[in-house]
Amino acid sequence: MAFNKSREAGFSLIELSLAIAIGLAILSASFWMVKQHNAEARIQQSKMMLATIRTGLAASRYRYGVYPPAASLSANDAGGGQRLVSGVASISEPVSGMAVVTALPTTSYGGWIYDATTGTIRANLNPANFPGDSPLLW
Repeated sequence: MAFNKSREAGFSLIELSLAIAIGLAILSASFWMVKQHNAEARIQQSKMMLATIRTGLAASRYRYGVYPPAASLSANDAGGGQRLVSGVASISEPVSGMAVVTALPTTSYGGWIYDATTGTIRANLNPANFPGDSPLLW
């Protein structure tokens, strides 16, 4: 019985297609995992920046007797070249990338919401995008 050698060697088109499909599925899953990790890292960075800003606000209140106005917080400037939040070059919120500091919640999201009378500050992010970890609780 004679066998055709060309039919025995190599992979069929179906086998190659299946191997490529499996490889692409693994690759897309890994990209998704990296994207999720980056999003979680930005959230953690935002939480850490909030803690740093709150410390700077408390120090400013202790030094000057009042909390600074939102405008000076946006510029990260206490006047005379002093930074309100030392060690923070940019006050931009890491998740949204915006450096906007507003006094009241608005319909648009991004940046920070700051109350100069109480010294409270929080991220101005849509809570619907963070199930189980609302920015209102940071």
